[in-house]
Amino acid sequence: MKTIGILGGISPESTLDYYRLINKQIRKIMGGYHSAKLLIYSFDFAQIHKLQNQGNWGEIRNLFTEKARYLLEAGADFLILASNTSHKVLPQGEVGAKFLHIADCLGENLQRQGIVKAGLLGTQILMQGSFYKDILEKKYGTGIVVPSPDEQRKVNEIIFQHLVKGKYTQEDCQYFYKVMTNMQKRSEIEVIILGCTEIARLTAKGSAPLPLFDTKSIHIKAAVAKALQGQGSITSTVT
Repeated sequence: MKTIGILGGISPESTLDYYRLINKQIRKIMGGYHSAKLLIYSFDFAQIHKLQNQGNWGEIRNLFTEKARYLLEAGADFLILASNTSHKVLPQGEVGAKFLHIADCLGENLQRQGIVKAGLLGTQILMQGSFYKDILEKKYGTGIVVPSPDEQRKVNEIIFQHLVKGKYTQEDCQYFYKVMTNMQKRSEIEVIILGCTEIARLTAKGSAPLPLFDTKSIHIKAAVAKALQGQGSITSTVT
């Protein structure tokens, strides 16, 4: 089994889910007392959030590069980043090549299922930027639709005021489903992408108007499959 290195803390709630669900998936596949081989570096989210708001992505890339090298030197075989938005600035070169990119994992799933057009929910940085959408549209052929500007602002507010702190309200749930329905009415989207690793907590108990593609779950399954590569028939059970 390969060792997975996780850059986390962006937010801590997401990183908790990654740790728990990776181990759950390993235990489901391998049985017995098996658990994942993991190394985690958890950032102080306040530091990253401040740099994001300042638009200082160069410094974020420097931090990611430094701590990615730290994990690789400690024995990680490959790396994942427990966040969608922060994939805007993964390290480049040899270190960057060690990352399993969340948008590639998502794109492969969308392409495999023949999805032509999808709605995207996430932070304003993610929904307004091209770094994520370009991978899905240009590399995997899935057109991306985002909410209206006002809806994007409200979705972003809920993410940062509630979800990254591990909480949400019934009103938050209702608003997200309203936004999903509005996107469906405006465009002929087939699915909704949960492009923020915390959103799945909010949508778990509701009834979405369209199938949901949870990027966190997709990313985790791909990481587990990579970690178990070479384990013979075991890897064939990873879906």
